[in-house]
This record gives sequence, structure tokens and C-alpha cells, in this order.
Amino acid sequence: MTFKRALAIALAAAAALPASAAAQAQIQPPDGDNYLSPIGLSDFQRPQPFPKTEIGFVADTTNYTTQSDLFNPPSSGGPPEPTGCPAAYGKTIWSVFHADRWGVMQIDTAGPFDTVIGFVPFKGPTTDPTPQINRGICIDRLSGFEEQLSSMVQPGHWYAVQVGGTGAVQGGQVQVKFHYLKPPAVKSDVVLSWNTARSGATVSKLVVQAPKGSKVSIHCTKHGCKAPRSFSVKKPAAFRPIAPVGPVASAPGGVEMTAAGSSGTVGPVGAADGSAARVAAKSEPVRAAKKFTLMKGAKLKANTHLVIQVTQFGHIGSYFDYAVGRNGVGTKTIRCTNPSSNKPRKKC
Repeated sequence: MTFKRALAIALAAAAALPASAAAQAQIQPPDGDNYLSPIGLSDFQRPQPFPKTEIGFVADTTNYTTQSDLFNPPSSGGPPEPTGCPAAYGKTIWSVFHADRWGVMQIDTAGPFDTVIGFVPFKGPTTDPTPQINRGICIDRLSGFEEQLSSMVQPGHWYAVQVGGTGAVQGGQVQVKFHYLKPPAVKSDVVLSWNTARSGATVSKLVVQAPKGSKVSIHCTKHGCKAPRSFSVKKPAAFRPIAPVGPVASAPGGVEMTAAGSSGTVGPVGAADGSAARVAAKSEPVRAAKKFTLMKGAKLKANTHLVIQVTQFGHIGSYFDYAVGRNGVGTKTIRCTNPSSNKPRKKC
């Protein structure tokens, strides 16, 4: 039975249960201990859309290990497994999934020890499973026996999730939950002050409020103004990167991942709450917006539009539109854009 088929059966069976009694897979050791034999949350050959409800599994990692070479077995020459965040951690279990849409993957862990979560992109389980550790992140932020990591994910990309423990007790019964949340919306606003001018308007000031990490773009249709160049609002790194391991070659030919046994299938662990607020709060540390005063004295021609866009990686973007007439500027129209797109949506 393929993982796709087994997952579908698990989801159908759990759907008949109350949310409080929803199923969660019990992983049998040593499933998921080795990187090349992870718990498959997506079918390796034909990945289907990731469930909108929360899914997860429970595993006993008491006897789990870490690898000096992630490609051994069955091959060799791979990178060592990350084990510092920066504190040392061990007894790790691996799972992988395919992102089919823009969003935020929220991963929650709970167990009788201090858990660490690593999040690592890679090209594909059957093409090149080499972990892109230089692009990975890890989190060991919460005190106590719970941890949470949330990261933007891109459609068409594969990700590996590493869960381990730090401290005197590094392994034991651990619960791992995955919740694929909608993309957060970029938090921005625009205020335009203007004076009526012959056949159009003159800008007193254009104030753009945009968060760190976003990009601001301004243009006028039909060459109706001299718009400033696009610019980015800089921000520091959001998460601690996984320790670098130096240059790593791609996996040798024929090396691919093999999904863990049937015990690795997962089902819902609770109803999705769809909380957009949690996405914005947990996807990265809160950062204050910055205000920019632009286009003082600029001329806006009649029968054109002044358009301001604020975009941010993985976020729903903001689109502000001012129509310019012969007697001045009309009211602001607010729309939104999909992540990685500049085209305004009809509905937000």
C-alpha cells in the first residue's frame, strides 16, 4: 500500500470520530530514525495536497540515534546530521512533506524532555534528497516540554523536519503535530495628501507604512508621474540557522529516500482552527513597521492611477490604487495580491 493510499484511509477513518478523539499514528521504532528512511507525510511519487486539518504522530525515541553521515546507510559521503541549536541535541526522528501551496507550516512538539525542531529544505525524495542545511533553521526557544516552529513554505518544494531532544534526557515519548496554515497578510498602509493642480494633482506627501522584510513598489499608469524606485525594508534574520557543515555534493546516483513502514501514516489530531492571528504571531518575531514619506511635489496627471504595492516573501501582499481625475485624486481602493504575484485579486 502506498503512503498516499494509506494516508487517505487514515484520514477517512478519523473523519468519523469527534475532534477530541481523532486518530494520531503511533510510530514503531526505528521508523524515522535515519534521514533516508523518514516518516512520509506526503506520497513520494505523487504528492497530493497537504491536509487542511492538523495531522501528526507519536513516537518513542528513547533508543533513537544521530548519524555521522546522513547517506549511510545505504550510501556514504553525505553531510553529518545537525546536532547543535546551538546546544547539543540527539535521539532525532525525521519526517518529510511536500508543500503544494503557499502557507506557513506550524510544527508543535510535546514530550517529557526539552525538544528541538530542525526544518530543512531539499530537492526531492526520489531525485536529490541532499539536505540543504545551509538554508535550514532550528528552534529551541520555549521552556518546558513543548516547542513550536513555524516557517513559510513554497509550492512545489520538499521539506524535512528533524525533532530531537537536548539536556540530560534527550528521548522518550514525543508527539509531533503539523498544521498547514494560510499565508499571513503583509501589514501595511498608505496615506496620500495632495493639492488640486491643472489637469490633475500635486502630491504634498505620500506616507507608506511597511514592515521590515517587505518590498515597496510605486508606479503610475500611462506615465502619469515620476515614481520613485522600488526598495526593500531590511530586517535581521528571523531564526537561528542550523550549524553549517561546509560544501556538500549532491547525493550519489541512485540514492533516494524510502518512506518508513505503514506505521508511519498519519491522520488528523484535531480540528483546524484557521487562526490567521497565530500565523502572523508565530511565523517570525514581531517587527515594527517603518514609515516612509515619498513623492513630495510630484505631479499626477489626470486620467491615470497611482499604484502602491507592498509585498513580502510568502505573504499576501497589499495593493493601493488612487484614481487621478481633472479635479484631483479620488478615494483609496485597497486590494491584495497572492504571494509572489503583483496582480491584484478581485476579492481578498
